[in-house]
Amino acid sequence: MEQYDERFFAYYTVEDSLSARKRVHAWVTRSAELDRTWFSSPLLKSIWDHHISNIGDHRFTELDFRHEGKFETIDQDDDENEGPQPSDDLSGPDDDDSPSALVAPERRKIRSKMSDRVGRLRNSLGDLRESYSPFHALYRLRIPSQTGRGGHDINQEGQLTNRSESFLDHRNHARFLWRLYRQVLQDTEASAWGDVGPGDAKRPVGWQGVPLIVNFADPLPEATFHKWVEQALRKGNSFHLWGEPIWRGPTKVHIYGADRHLWQPLNLELTESRLVAILPRGTCGNTFHRLVANLQQYVAPKIEAWIGARRFDSLAGADSFTALEP
Repeated sequence: MEQYDERFFAYYTVEDSLSARKRVHAWVTRSAELDRTWFSSPLLKSIWDHHISNIGDHRFTELDFRHEGKFETIDQDDDENEGPQPSDDLSGPDDDDSPSALVAPERRKIRSKMSDRVGRLRNSLGDLRESYSPFHALYRLRIPSQTGRGGHDINQEGQLTNRSESFLDHRNHARFLWRLYRQVLQDTEASAWGDVGPGDAKRPVGWQGVPLIVNFADPLPEATFHKWVEQALRKGNSFHLWGEPIWRGPTKVHIYGADRHLWQPLNLELTESRLVAILPRGTCGNTFHRLVANLQQYVAPKIEAWIGARRFDSLAGADSFTALEP
């Protein structure tokens, strides 16, 4: 273990990835004090745009895109018979070859991995994202090593895998990503809570902060929307939320609930076209990044997200990387 500051620590291990993920999953689900660092697709895309693309066109990298329509099923009977499933992917690399995968309900599932030189991927990525929406759901990317061959794979749940020739280089990248995420989290909370301090005379009555607004490129079918509302609030789900939905229409729900991380209050409005979330002052901004990460992986791969009037993907702009090089 290495403690970076009062909010962040790193767990280093040489055990296999599946065992490590299971252990971290157990820590997070059993303790309200802990949560992962959520490198949502917009944040990973910023790392690609402002850091990896500047390392050199000749270096090799890897991009991994994932979207699973886990709230969609073709057959209604499958929908009714399917039990609760944790959304955390704790399976091994060959999970699609397991016997259970042969009889699982049919649904949309996209996993696309591309390994190539940085320059070639940069020239192709824009067209791929424009033509096929799941290429907006970036799940993992490889940051080329600064000291030699290989690199460091960072995924949405904050898992950093060393595929370089140096542990020191790996630790330097871990600390680089921590500094970046700490800064992004501070900017997220400052944007969500606004500039008006508690008790300030200018603070409007009942003011809580500005909302996170996530617009879906394609509206959700009504059956998919209902299943999402039902399962996203179950214990063990990676959305990590609690609450009782108040239905305002076939595809409109209000939730006055809580984030299972620190059990802080959270107000949500869900429709087939968007999600609106308000975090009262003092709530961990990590909730916003967890919401965006899981929305793109499991609900809608192509989204447009804002915190008030600020675009979500601007939280890690070019200036954020200048002073954070490993």
